[in-house]
Amino acid sequence: MRTNLLIIAGCIIAALAFTWLLDFQGRPTAAHIKSSELNLTLTTLDGKSIQLSDYRGKIILLNFWATWCPPCVIEFPQMLELTATNKDIIFIAVSVDENEDAIERFLKKQNQKHTNSERFITAHDPGRKTAHNLGIKKFPETIIIGKDGRIKDKIVGAIDWLSDETEQRLSH
Repeated sequence: MRTNLLIIAGCIIAALAFTWLLDFQGRPTAAHIKSSELNLTLTTLDGKSIQLSDYRGKIILLNFWATWCPPCVIEFPQMLELTATNKDIIFIAVSVDENEDAIERFLKKQNQKHTNSERFITAHDPGRKTAHNLGIKKFPETIIIGKDGRIKDKIVGAIDWLSDETEQRLSH
């Protein structure tokens, strides 16, 4: 009986590892995304067009998220707080939600002081065209763009944006 349980557990672990490998095979990392691809034009929720190049000289957190994504919802307030406390950071939250009303309702629940900041921008990517072009398949995913306009890092999944480790990651 114990041997059977060990065999089943081993099969489950092997299946999970295999699934993880298949999922990340061919996925672009920060090194695989061309800088030219980051000269993006995004449309904000209020219909304005912005270009990432407009924010050169700042650290850009280009975050792809959705209101229906629990890890996105958890990390979002931390990213807002980080942006509010660091004047060198621009937080561009690109929602892949189809429904703009869901985005608006979500933003109303966030700290209005932080969401009204000029360093916080909400863009909309219905149909996920921009996300797809950058190889983004899971949410949240964040591309960190340095002050020089080059990609510094790509983070798949939620992290603690207020940790010392993240602070060091952003300072390089």
